Amino acid sequence: MVRALVEAGLPPGCLNFLPSSSSDAPAVTEYAVKHALVRRVNFTGSDKVGKIIAGWAASCVKPCLLELGGKAPVVVLEDAAIEDAVQAILFGAMSNSGQICM
Repeated sequence: MVRALVEAGLPPGCLNFLPSSSSDAPAVTEYAVKHALVRRVNFTGSDKVGKIIAGWAASCVKPCLLELGGKAPVVVLEDAAIEDAVQAILFGAMSNSGQICM
């Protein structure tokens, strides 16, 4: 994906790809969040990791946007058409292989 975006003409510095092992991820993430050239942090993931990242961002007084917690929470009301609700819930949870925040 990164290669395709670069080949399509994405300007340098717009996207940074930092692959790391699971064991190195905390140190790599802390370094990236706290780096002076990083002006804003956006994270989608668990509450636990979000709290850590928010703390790092706060220590540098950087704005951060966190999408944390559960997976596609829904409320189905008593008068709902159940089959339609099920289809809508499945679509919301599975569209883009579950990699979407709406």
